[in-house]
Amino acid sequence: MNGEEILNYLRQSGIIERITDPLVISSLAVALGSGVVAFRRLGTFPNKNFNIDDIEKNLEFKKKENLEINPLIEEKYLSRVKLFIETVSREDTSFDLTALSRNIPTLKIKPSVVNLIDKSDGGYICGYNVIETCYRDYLKSIFHELFHMLSTIDTEEVLFSGFSLYIPSKKLDIGNGINEGYTELLNKRYFKDYLNEEDHTYEKETLLVKYLELIIGKKTMENLYSKASLYGLVEELKKYNNNQEIKKFIYNMDKLLWLERFDNKWFRVKKLAKKTIKEIIVFLTVSYSRKKEMEYKKGNITIEVYQEEVTHYFENLRQDLDWQENILDNNILDNNSVLALSLRKTY
Repeated sequence: MNGEEILNYLRQSGIIERITDPLVISSLAVALGSGVVAFRRLGTFPNKNFNIDDIEKNLEFKKKENLEINPLIEEKYLSRVKLFIETVSREDTSFDLTALSRNIPTLKIKPSVVNLIDKSDGGYICGYNVIETCYRDYLKSIFHELFHMLSTIDTEEVLFSGFSLYIPSKKLDIGNGINEGYTELLNKRYFKDYLNEEDHTYEKETLLVKYLELIIGKKTMENLYSKASLYGLVEELKKYNNNQEIKKFIYNMDKLLWLERFDNKWFRVKKLAKKTIKEIIVFLTVSYSRKKEMEYKKGNITIEVYQEEVTHYFENLRQDLDWQENILDNNILDNNSVLALSLRKTY
């Protein structure tokens, strides 16, 4: 999408009418035109008409041996960048640093007037390998955006970024909800001492992917994220779900991210968000149950442990989301059976 197309979008959406500064308009066109991820999220409702088989395998490149930081990065950002590299390189993490080694030498970091307009805390512009920070607090989201940089492989045909995937030729733009949630989960996990406790960025998405990680495993999840492998995540989920279930989960997470822009102020948005979250809870709980069922059948856990862990998982998920409705009925059939989860249709 070029600058002229973006300006047309801004005019049609009514945004341009509220902006009079030519410098701001120009900055919007350039920044959003190069930043595929940033601009797409201002756009249309997520598309559910995609095929799981269209999800391409992430590209693999040779890792550069030395992590050379762009010498043009300003001093005020440099200490945070060095801390980030030290943290993700620790032995207790499972990040693949190939994309980082390719992106960090040319990474640019700068404040942006765009953030003054959309009130965001920052953004990573994939096409130009640029982190744009908020003028008011330029360090507020720096680690979140550095995680995006660490997990992005940008080619002319495909943009792989964490657990999101954008293929213009196929009109495929998916995984943004999972990606933003997991990026913020990592941000809170490794850099919580630098974050504002009152910051609720991607709060619901972060909570939900925390429970997704309990299914996939921390080491595997971190590794797949850093390799920009939505494909790998889908392959893991196929152990417990069919393609249609996985597709619906990806779509629901994208839909939730889209709905969060409205802060649930409208009744119809609240109702749709509630239905969406319910379906995500069901997917996660059933997936976790199937994972534990496999462990039970292999003789790795007893039926009592199975029941306890699945019940614990569901109750914690429900409490974290402050969810009051009863979605699942848990029943033990007998000592030789596994935990039966019957879904109650309440809408």
